[in-house]
Amino acid sequence: RDFYHSIGFDRVCFPVDRVTPENLQRWKRERHDEQTYGGALSLRSEEITGDQPLFLSVMTYMNHGSHKRHRFSPKLHADIRAEALAASGRPEYAEYCVRLAESVRAYNAFRAAIEKNATARPALVIRYGDHQPSFVSKFLKCQPDDPRLRRTYFAIEGIGIPLAPVNFNTD
Repeated sequence: RDFYHSIGFDRVCFPVDRVTPENLQRWKRERHDEQTYGGALSLRSEEITGDQPLFLSVMTYMNHGSHKRHRFSPKLHADIRAEALAASGRPEYAEYCVRLAESVRAYNAFRAAIEKNATARPALVIRYGDHQPSFVSKFLKCQPDDPRLRRTYFAIEGIGIPLAPVNFNTD
């Protein structure tokens, strides 16, 4: 928390800070993005006052950590798990894909909740990843410090804010 305060954040809440006691065991088991986004929406509704903008940084955790352990029932997204396993031959990649599918579902629900009041409270959402999953070095047959493992995505979305298309040519 000290780091975030040192760079100007007034308030720092980690996802576990926003998890209700009855959902704590689920958080410990899954670290589900749905819970993280739910906490962010709750915090957003508490902190928005007047017409002042609110900067809210949300870090998700569901796809972090070992992908050797299943966080969900094998029945959840069984088709995705089977397809990823068949394509890669790696169970950890299949687990990653299942978690990613759940992450997409959770983000879409978060986005829909923001859209409900986008006319009154527009939002600019910037999504990015800070690294590739730990098992990618095995796919690429490279060392863990290889710069390719830091290549990642980002997306900028205006919710209730029109954005002009931008070409981020990285060549």
